[in-house]
Amino acid sequence: MLPLLTFLAALQLSSAYRSERPKTSSSLFILDEGVGHRSTPVTRWRTSIRSTTTQGTNATIIQQLGPENNPDQPIGAYSLAYSPSTSSLYSATGEGIIRTDIDGSNPKILITEDTIMSVTVAEKEGKIYYSTLTEGLIKRAELDGSNVEVVRNVSQGINLSYGASYTPAYFYAGGVLVDEEKGWLYWSASGGEHDGSVRRAALKSQDQEQEQVLASGINLPGQLRLVGDTLFWAEIGRWGDSPTAIKRIDLSQVRKSPVQPSSTTSSPVAYATQTVVHSNQSASIFVAIDYTGGLSTVAIQSFVVRGDGAEQKIWFVGMSAERTMFGKLVEITWKGSGDEEKAELKVLNQDTKDLGVPVGLEYVD
Repeated sequence: MLPLLTFLAALQLSSAYRSERPKTSSSLFILDEGVGHRSTPVTRWRTSIRSTTTQGTNATIIQQLGPENNPDQPIGAYSLAYSPSTSSLYSATGEGIIRTDIDGSNPKILITEDTIMSVTVAEKEGKIYYSTLTEGLIKRAELDGSNVEVVRNVSQGINLSYGASYTPAYFYAGGVLVDEEKGWLYWSASGGEHDGSVRRAALKSQDQEQEQVLASGINLPGQLRLVGDTLFWAEIGRWGDSPTAIKRIDLSQVRKSPVQPSSTTSSPVAYATQTVVHSNQSASIFVAIDYTGGLSTVAIQSFVVRGDGAEQKIWFVGMSAERTMFGKLVEITWKGSGDEEKAELKVLNQDTKDLGVPVGLEYVD
């Protein structure tokens, strides 16, 4: 009996210890493109991965990327993805896709290709999906970067007007998203100033002509996020003073629509979309003034969505990197309900020393 009582007492102490242990707080991870040469003297730094709390505090550089001996020439960065199953971060940079542990350690270049604009992880399939700029292709590979294959050509043709030495795609995927549960591949087709679109195709479809246009007339669409039946995307804006926004569409309205050949998608898209936040809502957040007095837009580069309905919260990072560098981390919450619902924006951090020039954002529990 004594050994049993001793065991039960030890079990109670162990349970009490576990319940009293502090929980690991959630964090935000930021991919900073770095700052290189400018026509005016500015501080320069290497491309990096940074972390902060969800309140924008305790900002830390957890890994610097690229050659250590050339800080004046950062490798640049475009997109960040988190893999919960492997506790890894995948950074799309000027050197290719670099994988690190969640604490920034063990950086390894997995894929070296022409500019990779976006990256995402299909957890169940155990693959990374990514898009290329010049080719206008969406590709996938194993989580270690092996077995690369083309999934879809989203270029809509090759532009030959630049000459034989440079023949870029008319369009590329500024954002890629895989819905493994329902079997869809989503991408944001980025090209001209107002001819961007958000599209999807069946994930396992071999027919390159079968796709749906969900939204069109977008000024440089970027990252995509899916929460339930709601698809979000960032509208970055092509020029330094272009408007920027986060928008969304309720996919339940397109669920019964047939997939149409892409050749017919030039007609207007009839699906209703909503604006979550737009740069015309707050000049104090979205307008940056450089040292000459010139104005530029702090363009939304990346965002994360947590929760649903009344409990939903969005964080986004925006930046302007012209004569002067600006970076901001902003939180969006909702007040009220129904027709009275209103998005409230709060700047959590606008110190470029903390955020760098942010282009990617991920939330980790």
